[in-house]
Amino acid sequence: MQERTYEKGRGDWGHAVTRFRGSKFAATLQLRGAAKYAFELAVIGVCYFVLAKAGLTLASIYSSILPIWPAAGFALAAVLLRGLRVWPAIFAAAFFVGAPTDLGDASIADSILLSLGIAVGNTLEAIVGGYLLNVWSQGRRTFDTAAGIAKFALVGLGPSTMIGALVGAGSLYLAGAVDWGNLVAIGVTWWLRDAAGALVITPVVVLWAITDFRAFNFDKVLASGATIVAASAVGLIAFSPLIEQSATRSALAFLAALPLLWAALRCAERDTATAVFILSCFAAWGTLAGGGPFANASVDDAFVLLIAFC
Repeated sequence: MQERTYEKGRGDWGHAVTRFRGSKFAATLQLRGAAKYAFELAVIGVCYFVLAKAGLTLASIYSSILPIWPAAGFALAAVLLRGLRVWPAIFAAAFFVGAPTDLGDASIADSILLSLGIAVGNTLEAIVGGYLLNVWSQGRRTFDTAAGIAKFALVGLGPSTMIGALVGAGSLYLAGAVDWGNLVAIGVTWWLRDAAGALVITPVVVLWAITDFRAFNFDKVLASGATIVAASAVGLIAFSPLIEQSATRSALAFLAALPLLWAALRCAERDTATAVFILSCFAAWGTLAGGGPFANASVDDAFVLLIAFC
């Protein structure tokens, strides 16, 4: 493992010179890299699973379709931040979210196939979106320029989430969970839900992840804090179900422009994305709970209005 050299002109051994054999050193690096990769997959998989389960739980509580699917946005952010190699974590987490738990059910095979189909759609959605943004835009730096943001919006609204919705809705149809007459409506709903998740969640995760927290600036921290407080206050006043809805209160939804303008003029892209995220969460909460400016519309109209707002 190590060799000691004898120095000329001296009767003793000199300083030890450690030489690592190439094969053992490479094996150590490979083992360490594999452990790091496995840990990375575990973290991403757990986060995706928690977000997806939380979304399903909220939808069941309010007996409605969740207008924003956070797991889709997180999956795209994970691919942008860590590369296409994280796809196994997304696939496994998406599968276990919908995997059947009652092994005595006669339709266990159909349920497993359905979960596999949905997992494939969710994984392809993230991979296609991340790949297109890497080759067409600047990858995780796509939010640095206006052109990059426009490209991200096109990818998020277009091929990425459309592929996920097509595969997901097609899996439901092949499994007999939906009929042909409802297939288009379910596919469009799936697409809009995932697109909202990508447009709202992905920028927040990516921009906070690449932030250099070592460059501390009190003025920037104060401005970011003011943005978060203002967005939370506007969301609580204008969108939350805690306040009784009225015609006067519906007009307060225009106040959402104030924290967004403040963040755009005084802060960076990260704070603007955070303000959008906070306002979207309050709007989704209010709509699901029967409050906010979209509460008086029908379920379908409220869903579309909320997606347009986000």
